[in-house]
Amino acid sequence: MEVIQKITAGRRLRLTIIRQERTIIPVAGGKGGIGKTLLTANLAISLASMGHKTVVVDLDLGGSNLHTFLGLSGEGPGIGTFMHTGKSRLETYLTATNWRNLSFIPGDCNIPFTGNIHHQTKLRLIRNLLDIPCRYLLLDLGAGSSHNTLDFFRMSDRGMVVTTPEAASVQNMLGFLSNLIFRVIERALRNNPPTHKALRQLLRLHGERHAPLSVEAILEEIGAIDARAASDIKKACLRYRPRLVLNMGRHPDDLLRIEGSFAATRRLLSLYTDPFGFVFDDPTVRESIDHGMPLVEFDPDCTAAKSIAHIAQRIVYVWDKTLNEPDQALLNHTRKFYEFIQKDARQRSMRDMLSSPMRNLFPNLFS
Repeated sequence: MEVIQKITAGRRLRLTIIRQERTIIPVAGGKGGIGKTLLTANLAISLASMGHKTVVVDLDLGGSNLHTFLGLSGEGPGIGTFMHTGKSRLETYLTATNWRNLSFIPGDCNIPFTGNIHHQTKLRLIRNLLDIPCRYLLLDLGAGSSHNTLDFFRMSDRGMVVTTPEAASVQNMLGFLSNLIFRVIERALRNNPPTHKALRQLLRLHGERHAPLSVEAILEEIGAIDARAASDIKKACLRYRPRLVLNMGRHPDDLLRIEGSFAATRRLLSLYTDPFGFVFDDPTVRESIDHGMPLVEFDPDCTAAKSIAHIAQRIVYVWDKTLNEPDQALLNHTRKFYEFIQKDARQRSMRDMLSSPMRNLFPNLFS
């Protein structure tokens, strides 16, 4: 990423050391209302509870509310103050939470115009984020595909994309991934005016035709002008391997219904997306929000909390590894968990029935 080129040799060495010990997980979604922030907060708590030094940052510029899902009553100075004062280091805004090993940097959206920042301010913010010492750095990004959101997501080769099974949510997720790849390509060509101009013309032409544009078509067009630039684009795109979490799922077959989306990202974007987690729809989630408590604290044994705990365990053990048949592995696990949920529900129903008074079991006998 271009920000790395602006770091001095000394800071580059420090950054290399930090990166060897730390995993950055930006969490994004194509639209709002998909449970992204709740998932981020509870993943951060789960990782910290497993003994890992974790920092979660609210990067929903202008619309921050991560503190609410952490069970905190309010947010103090953070991202907004840091960006508008131009002073101090970001890590000075680290805020303690109710959990050992977990720190939080508020979004501080009460500062006016936090959502509109200059490019240099964004680079300064990214540099400071890269300097935060921790084992896991989770970034709760804003919904949509603004340049700010895309550039924060590009801080890691393996960001997390959240969607729900609904068609509109899946469509917005695909839109986010499309914008991500085109942003990667655009930044890769930023110092090559002829190819950058050709890219802009190609994007505009396909936009006017309302026709999908594939990465292969871009490579062919750019390659005719500069073969090396086309090679650089291909390498840049291959770096990214987003991890997908399906939230508010009702049945394991929801994973099968979005398989076509994965095929589309491979065909049009030359982008491989790994299915990584499945969170079951659970009414307990709403109850935890109403009580102002994180889900994993409110009811750690509920279905959604267990789903999130499983994702946290996978982050610890396999996030930085190449996954083998991730779609089938997740489907198999989700089916087994679903069977367990169904069996547990039947057993609870039987226990409730056996513990009920005779009058409730056979009301006709007592009428």
